[in-house]
Amino acid sequence: MAPADAATTFRVNYASWWVGLAVEASSRLKGFVAAQHEKRIERFRALDTRLLGLAARLTRATLAKAIPGKTQRERDPEYAVLARELAKRQRHLPVRQLAERMPHAIRRLTPCLMMSPLSVAQYLPANAEPFDLIVFDEASQIPTWDAIGAIGRGRQVIVVGDPKQLPPTTFFERQISDGPGDSVAVEIEDLESILDECIGAGIPSFELNWHYRSRNESLIAFSNHTYYGGRLVTFPSTGTKDNAVSFRHVSDGIYARAGARTNLVEARALVAEAVSVLRAVIAGGRERSLGIVTFNAEQQALIENLLDDARRRDPVLEPFFSDEATEPVFIKNLESVQGEERDVMLFSLTYGPDQTGRVSMTFGPLNQAGGERRLNVAVTRAREALIVFSSLRPEHIDLSRTSAVGVAHLKQFLDFAMRGTRAFATASTGPLGDFESPFESAVAQRLAAKGWVLHPQIGVSGFRIDLGVVDPEAAGSFLAGIECDGATYHRSATARDRDRLRQVVLERLGWRILRIWSTDWWTNGAREVERLHASLESALAEARASRGTLAVQPVESEPEVATEVPDALPDLFSPEPVAAVGTAINVADPDRFYDDDYRPMITEMISLELVASGPLRQDKLVQRIARLHGYQRSGREIQERVSAAIPGRCKRAHDAAGVFIWPPDVDPSSCKSFRHPTPGEVRDPAETAMEELIVLARMCMDRHSDENAALVAMRDACGLSKLREGSRQRFLMAIAMAQPAEH
Repeated sequence: MAPADAATTFRVNYASWWVGLAVEASSRLKGFVAAQHEKRIERFRALDTRLLGLAARLTRATLAKAIPGKTQRERDPEYAVLARELAKRQRHLPVRQLAERMPHAIRRLTPCLMMSPLSVAQYLPANAEPFDLIVFDEASQIPTWDAIGAIGRGRQVIVVGDPKQLPPTTFFERQISDGPGDSVAVEIEDLESILDECIGAGIPSFELNWHYRSRNESLIAFSNHTYYGGRLVTFPSTGTKDNAVSFRHVSDGIYARAGARTNLVEARALVAEAVSVLRAVIAGGRERSLGIVTFNAEQQALIENLLDDARRRDPVLEPFFSDEATEPVFIKNLESVQGEERDVMLFSLTYGPDQTGRVSMTFGPLNQAGGERRLNVAVTRAREALIVFSSLRPEHIDLSRTSAVGVAHLKQFLDFAMRGTRAFATASTGPLGDFESPFESAVAQRLAAKGWVLHPQIGVSGFRIDLGVVDPEAAGSFLAGIECDGATYHRSATARDRDRLRQVVLERLGWRILRIWSTDWWTNGAREVERLHASLESALAEARASRGTLAVQPVESEPEVATEVPDALPDLFSPEPVAAVGTAINVADPDRFYDDDYRPMITEMISLELVASGPLRQDKLVQRIARLHGYQRSGREIQERVSAAIPGRCKRAHDAAGVFIWPPDVDPSSCKSFRHPTPGEVRDPAETAMEELIVLARMCMDRHSDENAALVAMRDACGLSKLREGSRQRFLMAIAMAQPAEH
């Protein structure tokens, strides 16, 4: 031991001695056995699930028991009325009269009625027996005077709604100037809702904070940050990259003010994307529903007309718009979209520069009181992806010309759509953030030594997965999540949240969750590392089987390209380099992009992008770096800037598809594997390095002697639904190069 290490060595040994005594003194710690505890958790999950099922069955049995038997029904005059009505073929009693003549029987046969406030007044007699419970849903949209009548018919009431979402409105005509000589019709007047009335009256309330709809956190991140103070608990997706919200700048879009109040170029771009999404489903892609939101009724009508034209030209699109579809395509404006949700949402901002290039600061309902609530509704309808079409960029919105909160929030949202959570001053770093505890750091270091790539604290809300393990054969997704029994675990309020519901939600999102207990790590860390390593190997084998049987077993002495980390890159598991990597990925600075002293940061980003996803075709690499900085297009200057920053240690491989850039210090000739796409994704052969395709060709030819069968196998391995001529020719080239040379 060196003299300089004496103090540190003493502290470590003293802490080790003290912890041993503390564990011996605690019966719970001393008697803790992870296997037994996990069995208790499994039993609790099973019993809790069974209890919920029994509760539903008990409720149903109790209600069914209240229905009288046949003999009793024959003696009851109320059931006689019903029997007579069932026997009629015409001239049935109106619903209100039927309810008046059989008030008790209706309650027994239909103990739960779903009605609007208007239907309650129209169909239920005023002197009927009160209901046990009245529940209002979407209460932010129900005016107080509509709700009072229904409330008066119950003994208890529960009012459910979101005060940050759309309030009730009335429609009237009022002229507001949209500029010199122009005017627009604004028909919005906010009214007080029963939800606002209840909150103002101090009626006891509590928040439901878990958010389930969005399968990607970025879809709710803006609203969570802007409207809910970060209180919503969201769950991370299994993808390592967060691109669920994207921005499409329609640079040549023109807003026709005054008369049409539409943006034709923007509408055409949106309709083209909508048709593309639907055709991808027809071509054999994953089933995804589609919705469209516009800023006003005029743009809504224009998009409806354009989609009608597309349907006439291509009748195969018609089933997506049929009422028989599970979730038919809808086109709605801000005022009518609340309550809707779809897998993919397309958002037309509509407003933008007019023919003279002038941008008015009038954005319809967003300029009115409560406009921010309409924006909150519009941008939270998607489950999987939100694509924003806009002729405006955030810098076009001049807040010195308007005091509307909704307009200020729109500017923030456009910035978010362009740059992601980096647009928030207080945004979390997400993946590549800091470890929450030395325990997590130690686990990560030991698993990294086994060859696994890990990211700490996965997520952007208050709930995080402690460690995410990257799939070495699908670098765009996580293979598993590891939870340590630290702060995230003990912060959960109940055992149901901690040990069942949270895990159920994560598993539905595709996560495989592994757990490690600090007591086991303390007593035998090496054993726990081996256990986790074996579990991850098993998970990788299952993932490989689900993707197909074409993957090559990785060889320890020759790491796969997708997981090889060059020596010169920072160690992701030491405290200081983590901050540096987080800065490189999460704090891209568009303002400094063209500065000479910023080039090392671009080089760092390129290295990390290549390590995670390389090799990449050079134009795609440029595109990725540009988008990290909020640029949606890669012009000549951006291409030159990024190309000049590519590390010298990155080899270039040329083929017919273009120039491919490989990760630092990786030789293309040493390629031993083909990276399979994650489920639902596609690897375009034109964007895949020939060296990888040659590996794939060898694997397919080993399994299929027939060339056509090998082509089909290669198509399936890339996730393609059809084999087009360009892909076919590239596959044939790979097959030819994979065959041994004749002597």
